[in-house]
Amino acid sequence: MRPAFDYRTIMITDCSEANPDFRALFIIFRETLKPDMQFREFRAYFCSGRLEYIDVTFILEEGKTIGFCSAAFYEALIGRRGYTIGRAAIGILEGYRGSTLPKWKLYSKYIAYWQAHPFRRIILSAYVANPLIYAMICKYTAIAYPREHGRIPGRVVGLKDALLRRQQPPSEGAHPFVVEIHFCVAMSGKELERIFTSTDRNVRYFLKINPVFRRRHGVLVLIPVHGWNILLSAGLFLYYFTGKIIRLWFFRKFQQSKPDGVRLVRKA
Repeated sequence: MRPAFDYRTIMITDCSEANPDFRALFIIFRETLKPDMQFREFRAYFCSGRLEYIDVTFILEEGKTIGFCSAAFYEALIGRRGYTIGRAAIGILEGYRGSTLPKWKLYSKYIAYWQAHPFRRIILSAYVANPLIYAMICKYTAIAYPREHGRIPGRVVGLKDALLRRQQPPSEGAHPFVVEIHFCVAMSGKELERIFTSTDRNVRYFLKINPVFRRRHGVLVLIPVHGWNILLSAGLFLYYFTGKIIRLWFFRKFQQSKPDGVRLVRKA
């Protein structure tokens, strides 16, 4: 059994190579997402626009960094209205992918920002190139765009267009939220098999709208950060967490009730 994970959370405003915290973020970003990434393109990825700060949590096992989740906040003027744009990034070493990510820690970063700035217009944007991450967002977020069978309001389309104004537009016939991204996320054969054999409807929807995700294309996911979405999403977290605890309790009870030598094997 693996030991419990430890977490180290820091705020970064200095995006220089001399900053050991930003350098540490670069190293785990490269190890988990793009092994050939150079520091200059990494810095450009995070330090574009009017950066306020990067809230990053490093995930550690026995002192070794095995993953991270981060939320970077930028000031933006869109259609003569002030916004804060939050950009999420997640990376986990291959051997730890599946249940390592502390989802609530990532969500809490945006909740904390909203609590400190309750009257700002806050939009979380994520360029998602992994269908499993997209499925996780849809599972635990009440209001997110795009999603299957979900109507996208005109104002959200306008925000999307404004955010992508300087990006290369999608190819003809592509979904309007599918865009070319800076790099192709590293994935193992095992992870790709898990993706292509998945029956999760959100994974299938991602593959439907972005079948070229292995060719540097991602889905731009937009999440409005306001009280109503936070409340509904917290309810989803509670629902799934409670269900997991109940299933684990019944599993252990069933194991204890079996005769000696007979044990049920719980699927991972």
